Amino acid sequence: VPDVNTDGVDDGMEDDIIGVVLQEVLGPHGSLRPIYQELVTDGGEFYEFATTVTNPGSDRQTVHPDLPHRKEAPLYVIFLALQDVSKEMGPTTFLLGTHTTKERAKFDDYAQKDAQLASAKARLALLKKGDVVLFDARILHCGNANEVEGGSTRVMFNFSFRNPKEVGDLGY
Repeated sequence: VPDVNTDGVDDGMEDDIIGVVLQEVLGPHGSLRPIYQELVTDGGEFYEFATTVTNPGSDRQTVHPDLPHRKEAPLYVIFLALQDVSKEMGPTTFLLGTHTTKERAKFDDYAQKDAQLASAKARLALLKKGDVVLFDARILHCGNANEVEGGSTRVMFNFSFRNPKEVGDLGY
């Protein structure tokens, strides 16, 4: 993603920064275009566009999936870092392989949940400005605490695409 600085520039670009970013990422020559075409195809729906913001002192989230479990990935979510994300800023932790029916059943069973979480293959999304994480909305994840000492405001674009294989209400 380009380092776009529109301070003091009156070329209308400030009004279309979202369009510029989306073109860089998903346009005909976008860095994620091949992945998008493979996962979502041209039949996919642009589902959500938001900004995720955490401030110093923000608590850690509980581990969660974004959606009720479905057979297919209902949404593909992209986090786009708008600045370098350090450990102190509360990056997202992803629990690899937890998007499956079997792993979701463990998570939903209190007798198995603690063991599952303790043995999970966790990955911390320590990102540089412009880096992205693309994930299946079924995967278990959580935002970590943004520390008062050493933390700073973390801002990320968050956008998702609906998988055309999944129809009906997603519960979100």
